[in-house]
Amino acid sequence: MKFDTSLLLNLFAAAAMLVMGFRSFSKKHQMKFSDDEERAMWEKKFGVFYFFNAVVFAASPFLPHTTIGGSRLLSIGIAADTVFLLMYHAWKKGREDD
Repeated sequence: MKFDTSLLLNLFAAAAMLVMGFRSFSKKHQMKFSDDEERAMWEKKFGVFYFFNAVVFAASPFLPHTTIGGSRLLSIGIAADTVFLLMYHAWKKGREDD
């Protein structure tokens, strides 16, 4: 496998996601919550979210692309990201309405 631009971009994205995951677990981000329990819950969820994305971005160039949309792992990753972000924004919107 040759190193082309898309492979390098995927590996760069994976490294960026790993750094963001470590920052989330080490509490070095700017999330503001009124309750410490809620903050800890979302720090863990975002940490897992970023680590999952790092694995998907790192593995996707090396897997066979079976459909037009790419590998199945990448499709599952996109779906999981979408569901996670929708859940977070729905929770955040519900908290603002209280």
